[in-house]
Amino acid sequence: MKPIKISAGLDGSHRGLTDLYPEGEIALRDALADKPDFITEWWGSKHEIASARVFRGSGQVTVEASVSDDFDTPGRGERTGEWDTLEQVLKAIDLAWDDAIQDQKENRCYDGFSILKGNSWVETLILPRGDGLYFDSPPGDYYEWYWQGHFEIPETVKTFFMAMAHEGQTIEKDGFILEPWEKTPTPTETLMQPINHVLDTITGDC
Repeated sequence: MKPIKISAGLDGSHRGLTDLYPEGEIALRDALADKPDFITEWWGSKHEIASARVFRGSGQVTVEASVSDDFDTPGRGERTGEWDTLEQVLKAIDLAWDDAIQDQKENRCYDGFSILKGNSWVETLILPRGDGLYFDSPPGDYYEWYWQGHFEIPETVKTFFMAMAHEGQTIEKDGFILEPWEKTPTPTETLMQPINHVLDTITGDC
């Protein structure tokens, strides 16, 4: 396979994974227009903890996306099709990125919550889940399990939030608000997820 260089420095895209810098866009467009099989380097995004690459073999183009977060949680996504234009490939990258984000959600060993007072953040709550139950602290370098100690919150509020956090919804008590980083889908939203995924696949031509 012919190697294709996308980025001249550390990043190949500005925002997201498909906002390629001019040199990368030209390189990928030219590679798709040529007949030989090719493989790009992994390129990163300046504003996201995410990367992507593209390769072509036996007439099939495959795009891969990879994501991480402050807790070093991996997520991978992949799409394959018979595409020959840059626009088709960029659309496929966006879909693979969505897949990677969903994979990452399933791999998380924590649930995170912001505590607000009015409109201002005052504290963070991190709860272990899955494999996280066996860890002394969350993966990464920034957090501890449970309360981070940024702000003095009444014990009655802490106890209430700890008891209700598993619901994954926004909760208010005594002027404090528990805001999940990732809300738990309602039953209706859960039923619609497979339908929405099929619609995305159809409209994305992937």
